[in-house]
Formats: sequence, structure tokens, C-alpha cells
Amino acid sequence: TIWLGWRFDRGNTLQIDTLNIVGSMLYNRTAGLIDLNINNQMKMLGAWAGSEPMRDHSAFIMAGTPKEGQTLEEVKKLLLAEIEKLKNGEFSDDLLPSIINNAKLDYFTNLESNSNRADLFVETYIKEIPWEQQVGYLDRISGITKEQVVDFPPQPVITRDNVTMQIDTVVYFEITDPKLYTYGVERPLSAIENLTATTLRNIIGDLELDNTLTSRDTINDKIRIILDEATDAWGIRVIRVELKNILPPREIQDAMEKQMKAERERRARILDAEGEKRSQILVAEGLKESAILKADAVKEQKIREAQGEAEAILTVQKANADALRMLNEAAPTDKIIQLKSLEAFAKAADGKATKIIIPSDIQGLAGSVAAIKEVWKDEN
Repeated sequence: TIWLGWRFDRGNTLQIDTLNIVGSMLYNRTAGLIDLNINNQMKMLGAWAGSEPMRDHSAFIMAGTPKEGQTLEEVKKLLLAEIEKLKNGEFSDDLLPSIINNAKLDYFTNLESNSNRADLFVETYIKEIPWEQQVGYLDRISGITKEQVVDFPPQPVITRDNVTMQIDTVVYFEITDPKLYTYGVERPLSAIENLTATTLRNIIGDLELDNTLTSRDTINDKIRIILDEATDAWGIRVIRVELKNILPPREIQDAMEKQMKAERERRARILDAEGEKRSQILVAEGLKESAILKADAVKEQKIREAQGEAEAILTVQKANADALRMLNEAAPTDKIIQLKSLEAFAKAADGKATKIIIPSDIQGLAGSVAAIKEVWKDEN
């Protein structure tokens, strides 16, 4: 069997209250973490845990017996794993209230016996436990919770710009010292409520309405820090604070709704205007694209027409050049050349010109034509 032990303060300190509850949460022979996760599942031959308060010091002990083939180190890890579950809150919400109720039942049951009542006096004397501490045991363990939540009613507060509103706060806290919680302040919950209200008023008094509505996280953190520092002397640790509801006056809510409505309408108009603007831009871009395409088409048409005319002129000039080359190759006589000249003159005279310049050798050309005619007749 492996035994694990932790040394704690004397048995007359309030620390023993927590040790007793922790021991029962780990092992109570029925529904403790060790009972459910180790013994019932037969992960080892047996395990248990509990506290042992004494005059000079106290001890918290865990023990486990390994199965065949199981090492002590494996048993140790299984036991410590249940401690970690307890520290991390990995247990059902009804476990702690059940343990406290059972402790109360055992306490009253023991007091029914004269022998047990005598033992209570002896224990109080030997361990030097103050009597008020001994009789306040049940009240102290009743304050041990996994996490306590207090929902305070709405508090009237005034912002820096003189707006009165109702704010509903929720405070999450845990008891760290049962003695201070019991004797440090009268009616701890009322004290926390009053402290929360005054702290809230001070913080909201430095903020304007708009900042109050948009700074919940900042306000939560400020209140938690102030409350946590103030409640240390009461054995309380404030875990977090939440502003549950922020309720401005009805007229302010109406004004805010109108403002929100106006803002939504303004955004709608902006969106409509942007949509119209975008539409016009798209239309203009379409017209621009169309004009560019038409201009490109006209440009392409003119280029093709010019290319066609150039090719036609080139073809004509090429034909003329071919005609001249063929004429040169034929070696025409002067008479033939004069005849061609006369044909060219006839074409010029047949045009629309109002003035015709007659070459000085026109008569020579006519004689040449007559001679050519006679030659042609003789050949025929």
C-alpha cells in the first residue's frame, strides 16, 4: 500500500473545515471521486482519503493498494489525478451540497448521544479549539461552495452627463476563509451588495451615457478589482462581476431608438445614392466603350478602304508599266508613236475640259495618219 500525506496547520484552525469537506468529497464510501473513479471501476484493490486533525498539526492522507502487476507509481498517479479533478472543479454540482448536508446530519446525529457530546467537549479542550469556533462549524461549512453567485437587484446610478439609469449586477465569488467570512463582517452578502452599489455609482459617475453603454468589460473589471481588494478582509474572493442589464430612462430609450432609426435611414439613403452613382458610372462606361468600339470600326473601315485604293492604284500603275515595257520590247516606229499620241489627244478632247491646247505638230500627226491609212490599204 502507498500512503500520501500532506501536513497542515493545527487542528484548532479553520483550515480543518475545508480538509474535512475535501476528504468527504474524495472518499465517502459511496459517491466520492475515489469511490466513483477508482474503487467502483476496480482500478486498484482499494483506495481512501481523509483528514486527521491533531493538536500540534493536521494531516491529509490518501492511500491506495495496487492490484497484481500494478506498480506503486501507477497507484500514486491515479490518486493524484483525483486531486487534480477536485482542483479543476471536475465534479458534479450536487456533490458539494450533498457532502455538506451529510456533515450536518452526522453532526446532529452525534449530538443525540451523551458520549458523543462529551467527546465534543474533550476534543475542544485537548485541541484548544475556541468554543465559538466549535459551535459555528455548521455555519462555516455551509458557506463552502464551488462558486457562489449573487444577483443583486437593479441599482439607480447617475452618469457624468446627468442621466439616471438602472443597472443590474451579478457577482461571482468564493469563500477563501470561513472564519473571516463568519466573523469578519456582519451579513456578508448584504455587505457585498452595498459595496457593489457604491462602487458602481462611483465608476458610472465618471462616465457619460454613451461610454457606459459601450464599456461593459471595462466597468466589470474595475468593479471586480475594487470588490476583490475590499472583501479580502471578509474571507471572500470575487471571481468576476457582470453588468446584467443597463436600463436608461424610457425617454432616453425612445431617443436612442429614434437615433438608431435615423441612422438606419441615413445609411439606406447613402446606399441608394451609391447604387445610383454606380449605375450612372456603369452606363457612362458602357457609352464610352460603345463610342470607342464605333470609332475603332470607322478607323478600321477607312484603313481598309485606303489599303484597297492603294492596291488598285498599284495595280493600274503596274499595268501601265507592263504596257510600256511591252511597247518598248516591240520597238514601235515613229509613225506608231505618233498614232498613239493622236489617240491620247482624242481622249483628252473628249473630256469635260473647256480649253484644249493643240500641239503645234498636229498637222504632221494628221499626215502621218493618212500615210498609215494608205499603207494599210495597200497591204489589204
